[in-house]
Amino acid sequence: MPSRFPSPALPAAVLAFFLWVACLWTAPAVSLAEYPPLGTTLFPDATGAALLDSLRAHYRPPVGLSYGDARDVMFSRIDNDSGTVTGIYTGFSVHVDPASSNPRGDAFAAGLNTEHTWPQSKGAGDLPARADLHHLFPSEIDANNARASYPFDEIPDQETDLWYRLKEVTATPQPQFLDEYSELDRAYPGTSYEGRWEPREERKGDVARAMFYFYTMYRSEADAADPGYFAVQKADLRAWDRADPVDAREYERTCAIADVQAGRVNPFVVDPTLAGRAYFGEVPVRLAYFHARPGNGGVDLVWAMTAQSDPVSFDVLRVEAGTWTRLNRERLAWRPVFRFPDRTGRPGVLYAYWIEAVARDGSRLRFGPRAARFPSPAAVVT
Repeated sequence: MPSRFPSPALPAAVLAFFLWVACLWTAPAVSLAEYPPLGTTLFPDATGAALLDSLRAHYRPPVGLSYGDARDVMFSRIDNDSGTVTGIYTGFSVHVDPASSNPRGDAFAAGLNTEHTWPQSKGAGDLPARADLHHLFPSEIDANNARASYPFDEIPDQETDLWYRLKEVTATPQPQFLDEYSELDRAYPGTSYEGRWEPREERKGDVARAMFYFYTMYRSEADAADPGYFAVQKADLRAWDRADPVDAREYERTCAIADVQAGRVNPFVVDPTLAGRAYFGEVPVRLAYFHARPGNGGVDLVWAMTAQSDPVSFDVLRVEAGTWTRLNRERLAWRPVFRFPDRTGRPGVLYAYWIEAVARDGSRLRFGPRAARFPSPAAVVT
């Protein structure tokens, strides 16, 4: 799976910033604070119940769209790419005219239905939960019916009963396309559930973040319907959240949904630390301070962190005109205070500096920028 952040050597590393700007441009009625850039740490000093309370207070949408209107918006706008809508579980695509007067009907006639990742029978049966687009997705009809209200799980291949890809439903999947199938097991050993469902690999993270979102926003409704439903999936959802990071498409989608849901994005899409902090007691790295100061023949970077949940190392990034350069040859191991000298810049150039924390699982978190102009030889401090 691609890293949450592009390689610093590539101009694409500025993708998240430009996506944020584009999202704000399309939503002039929403305040800037409602569209945090990808990778933002929300409520950085909170964990557990306090964090969950803050998320509900700031991101649960009011009753807004009807269920019919929500589906029409999804098929005509949110998941409509120039007339093509693709199902989340199997990759099956159909044509839906964005200007159609009945987009949900057109989609259904062509083979797509609406999937509630958190099933209606498990607490999503009433508004606003039923029409909350952050957990609704287009889905190929057979896959949508097969998933039913089963919990998600990582199913061993030998225990999978049926495999779903495009419009194919089979007991013998094509080996070269194995990761493109969603899987159904009509049993769930060790639980009271009669089956389980595994999404295709490249959409597992999307599903996980939709589920964390729903349970956070509608916990009372979910627990009233089935108090064990979230718990039986929680560990796998966390693993999928880590393994399949947010990409451009997913960030753009939550931004588009916020346009029609009172400016509320899915915070679990924005902040990669949320699931760990809210549900697993993890404490991410926190920045105590970060300075970039010209002097001694270049720019001296000094920073310190106050907490970490896993062994973390660091990269030092320098940005000039959209081009990112990693300055350290080897990752910097954890220490109480970091000092890094940049002696490779060009005199007179104003650079932006970032530090990037890299966790053991490969997830990344950036801090910065700090601006500093590279000194000319005459300005060197002795």
